[in-house]
Amino acid sequence: QCIVFADERYLELFNKELLKVWNVSELPLKEYHPVDTLKYKRPNDLNITHSGCSFYKQSWRAVDGYWSEKHKRVISYSDRDFQLRFNVCFPIAILDVPISCWRSNSSVDAGINS
Repeated sequence: QCIVFADERYLELFNKELLKVWNVSELPLKEYHPVDTLKYKRPNDLNITHSGCSFYKQSWRAVDGYWSEKHKRVISYSDRDFQLRFNVCFPIAILDVPISCWRSNSSVDAGINS
């Protein structure tokens, strides 16, 4: 998960959460399995923060990575498209604790502040 922000001053509210030390056995995980993809209704039903995700190179290749041509995508957003195509083939676990920050007022696809 991530902390969504547009103004750096907003990040000060999360200093304690970001610095919290977790016991590994207590980390809250959400699991998403390939059969779950049939239930998704909105692009954010599966929301991976890409700055903190990891996967095997073979799995990246299996779903053909990011697709730059928007008309070929399952959904127009490059990151969501990859996530959905990935989850159709592979289970995903998401740490339900914000460990990164996501600037909401930028977009590579839209060419805004990127």
